[in-house]
Amino acid sequence: MKEGVERTVAVNRVVPSPLALSSHFSPSFLSHLSPNFSPGSILLSLRGSISTRTMHRRALLVLPLLVCLVESLPNQQRCIHGKIAAGKCECDDGYTGTICHREMHCLTFQRTQSGGCTACVPGWEKSECDEIVCEHGKPDLTSMKCNCEPPYSGEFCNELETANVYSHYNNKAASMNPVLLSICIIPLAIIVWACNTYSKKRRAKKVEHLLEATVNRDLKSSHVRQLLYGKK
Repeated sequence: MKEGVERTVAVNRVVPSPLALSSHFSPSFLSHLSPNFSPGSILLSLRGSISTRTMHRRALLVLPLLVCLVESLPNQQRCIHGKIAAGKCECDDGYTGTICHREMHCLTFQRTQSGGCTACVPGWEKSECDEIVCEHGKPDLTSMKCNCEPPYSGEFCNELETANVYSHYNNKAASMNPVLLSICIIPLAIIVWACNTYSKKRRAKKVEHLLEATVNRDLKSSHVRQLLYGKK
């Protein structure tokens, strides 16, 4: 009996009470435990949690070392148009950039002391002629292509196509406020009507004078208009 009591005391000294252990766990962890859990099962769970955290910490320490190791290995794929030399890319002729990914658009084969171009092909600029010039748009510095403003198009946004122009202004007119659109259209319609009426009168007068000179008699303007336009 005495030996059994001593074992119980020893277990109580080694294994803390459930209330003491519960302060080390989150409510979500304790909710997964069965109602009949024992202090020993909590210790096993605690031991597994500690080992997992230790593995995570070791992984965080090893990860930077692996990154440095990979970066230090020779990698020919990093130079798109060139090769690695002394840890840097040596670009092939006609290419530039940190990984030799930009094409140089030099006008001639002559180069400056720094390896740049003496002159650029029209549409390209900078010392190495590797930046595109967009006349009516903005360049995409990654792909070196122009994002043109409508209705412009072309490689350098300097071209105008009739279909694009019509489409652009039709869309612009459709998006206008109806009141503002009517304010613009009504005066224009009046001007067109006035010009058309004045043109018809002038034409009738010319025909009238021509006929009068031919037949040697006066003609009524209404008869001439009826002859030309089918109405008085």
